[in-house]
Amino acid sequence: MKILNIYQENELLVFEFDQTIDNIVNVYIKNEFDELSFTQTNVKNQFKINLSEVLETFSQYDRETIFFLLEKSDGITQSIQKVNVKKYKYDIQNFETIINDEATITPYLTKNGIIQFTLKPQLPVSTYFARRHIDKIIINNKQAFLKGKFSIQNSTLEYANIIITSRLSEKFIEIPLEPIIFNVYKSLNSISYDFEVDIIEELKQFLKDEFDSEDIIDIFLNIKVKEFKNIIEVKLGNPRIMVERFAKGEVSIDVNHSVKTAVPYFTMKGRNLSFRINEYAKEDYEAYKKLMHDYPTLIKNNLNKNKVWVVGEKSYKAQDNGYHFFKYMRMEHPEEEVYYVIDRNSDERKK
Repeated sequence: MKILNIYQENELLVFEFDQTIDNIVNVYIKNEFDELSFTQTNVKNQFKINLSEVLETFSQYDRETIFFLLEKSDGITQSIQKVNVKKYKYDIQNFETIINDEATITPYLTKNGIIQFTLKPQLPVSTYFARRHIDKIIINNKQAFLKGKFSIQNSTLEYANIIITSRLSEKFIEIPLEPIIFNVYKSLNSISYDFEVDIIEELKQFLKDEFDSEDIIDIFLNIKVKEFKNIIEVKLGNPRIMVERFAKGEVSIDVNHSVKTAVPYFTMKGRNLSFRINEYAKEDYEAYKKLMHDYPTLIKNNLNKNKVWVVGEKSYKAQDNGYHFFKYMRMEHPEEEVYYVIDRNSDERKK
């Protein structure tokens, strides 16, 4: 199999085809409206492409995809074709985005291994990242254990990390992973990895910080591949059905006279793993834990008594489904004993 090396040094993209190939003439960068041609350097079958020049030429057109073509000739016949790296023993390093004013250009591989360029401001995660899912999750005050898999395509893994961060702050904690190859799919040029990690100590450490009352903790999977200079960042999620169904528990820490907790849940839209942050006075939290411990006995002893509805959302909120349900019950069923739980200092209490 012939060799192909491709590497990027800032705005310069270098192609080095196997020197035993004798029929390579030029390479072309083109779309439906324009094209640029590049001849070999003084080194046989080596081509150097200035991406700033390419960007200046093609950014004027309303097309996001630009094609890379290789011209071959045996002196009689001529062919111009796309370059599929799967036909070579290839090595690619450090593709990155070049920016000129508000225009951008990024070299990349398609799922089929074709070299192309995009003028999109952000390269889709799916270019090198195939999928991820959670196989097992255990959350309590002794462990925050996560086990799962992720797959990459057309790329070579350098390292992977778990990132604990929050939506309303710039704080984060990075946890190295030690992924193990689970399967290799040669026809798809894809590799699947197993990982497992216990993030309990880092999660407790992260909880010690101050948070906005509406903040949420998110868990990211950060992956670095040799072919792309930037980190690939995806939210950790897509749990197995039984994992999502039975996910429960919480992590708690004592902070002065209060207790902070992180309670796991999976987001509705992306089914990504997140944690709600709650803070309670110690005596309130202890009363709550005692109530939950005694709950089965309380239910058994009060089966024949009047029902009481207790509705709530976040401690400071009165605007989502819970509030509208409470309002409906008070208006349509005033005979029922219905209570809405909210922080006495909340601005929404007056509703």
